[in-house]
Amino acid sequence: MILKLKITEIIDLYNALSSLDGYSKFIKRGEDESVVTIPYVFTGKMRWNIAKNLGVLKPHIKDYTKVRDSLIKQYCLPEETIIDAKTNPVGWKAFNQENDKLGHEQIEVNGLLALDINEMLKDENPVPASILNALEILLQENEVV
Repeated sequence: MILKLKITEIIDLYNALSSLDGYSKFIKRGEDESVVTIPYVFTGKMRWNIAKNLGVLKPHIKDYTKVRDSLIKQYCLPEETIIDAKTNPVGWKAFNQENDKLGHEQIEVNGLLALDINEMLKDENPVPASILNALEILLQENEVV
């Protein structure tokens, strides 16, 4: 599948796909509590499509990161203070404007594979609504190839 996506959509899609390894659950054994990751119950084909999609998106994420890092240097924003606008308000504002423009650029993404919505909606797969929303453009009800 070929899609025209904004950089922000690519980032959201990548993050959503990355979260499909599983979900966290608190387990209590006597006095001790721990968090374990429970894997989602997907077929091998579904896991393969998720992995392939991550691979298709990763180069776009790397390209964005390189450009973002150059903007940080251009506007003299040391990475450790990127959140603190007080250290360089003029540079911070300029960076935000440029980064916002960058995020809205559209890129043609080739090679994304559809994901089976039925697997996402299984009762044993508590995939959060926010993740389903981010993946909506890839979800299909028919058998996926």
